[in-house]
Amino acid sequence: MFRRHVGRRVLGLFLIVGLLPMLLMAYLSYAKITDGLRRETLISLRENAKSIGMRIAENLNQVSDTTQLIARAAIDDPENLDAIIRAATNRFEAIWKIGSGGQVTPLHGSAALDFDVDTIDRHHLSNGHSQLIRAGSTATPAWLLVALADRYNDTADVVAFRVSEETVWAPYEYLRHESQYCIYR
Repeated sequence: MFRRHVGRRVLGLFLIVGLLPMLLMAYLSYAKITDGLRRETLISLRENAKSIGMRIAENLNQVSDTTQLIARAAIDDPENLDAIIRAATNRFEAIWKIGSGGQVTPLHGSAALDFDVDTIDRHHLSNGHSQLIRAGSTATPAWLLVALADRYNDTADVVAFRVSEETVWAPYEYLRHESQYCIYR
């Protein structure tokens, strides 16, 4: 039967008719599965990124509250200022008090203060908020949080805090060991 030309054609057509739908189903299944896995991965990454972002924002809010407490203590409670600073030393690498004339007094740490005092938005600070300022060189920037010592007086002394990196980036401790994230500003 296979020696005849017609028999080979019929067998070839049966093979094509049988294999073509099977190959088409395999391709469609592969495409559907990879699309579903891609979507699932994107959802998981989005949820993880949101979780890390929320954790960093929470850390910054907690540090901001601490800066307000220390800034107020610099004026209202100078006797207990050292105790309050010691309780928060793991959050800050250095703390400075900047007078209205621009004189800088270190309160904690020995690092020199290197930022433009004119970048401070005193109006924003007088509303009871803190301000995050980039300081230092562009190669190795540092982040400073500044707060007014008397939030009702925008000409009052400013207290600047160099925030510890571990304080801000603490969410990385909770990542799975095989996870890596890159954070852009």
